[in-house]
Amino acid sequence: MWKLVGFLFVLTAITSAQIQTGNILLPNNTSWYLCASDDVNGIRFLVTTSDKNLTSTPNFGHFANGSGIPDEPCLTGVLVYASTWSMLNMTLQGNESSATYTHEASCHDQCVQSCGREESVPATWCLRVSNPTIHPTSVNISLAFDVPTMNTTNDPSMNPANGGVKQDGDIILSLGIGWIMWICFELFFRIDIE
Repeated sequence: MWKLVGFLFVLTAITSAQIQTGNILLPNNTSWYLCASDDVNGIRFLVTTSDKNLTSTPNFGHFANGSGIPDEPCLTGVLVYASTWSMLNMTLQGNESSATYTHEASCHDQCVQSCGREESVPATWCLRVSNPTIHPTSVNISLAFDVPTMNTTNDPSMNPANGGVKQDGDIILSLGIGWIMWICFELFFRIDIE
């Protein structure tokens, strides 16, 4: 009974947040990325590498050539960048610099086996995971984009989902349960990679 109540609670919370979880097999010198469909209040994520060959989750994010350069060369691990859509777009166009990601919400100085961060600033947030090593890397990603903000602009370039076209009714009302939703999500839906 309580699991059903918990499931319904999480299901209700999911309607007020954009949650993604999945596995990717990240080839060397390649990046994976996923963006919120519109402006949101923040981003929360946990990225972990695995020694196991995980099966990639279908239709989970996008891949791009290039992987970023760590401050120190690494043999294993990944680099993790949280950025806004406009910052990521600059990176995808080949204009990568330290200004194309949010330093506090990224694991970018050296390759890591695990990176969990949270940023609570309204934006169209994106997560990019890069593999600068010479070997493919299996990665598990749990990602939550918080409830959308009251964005009143009609600039289509600010909405990477839907082909850059802002949709009517993109705004979802907040239930104010971001942390509770995240904890329930972790308790009921977390994929154990060990």
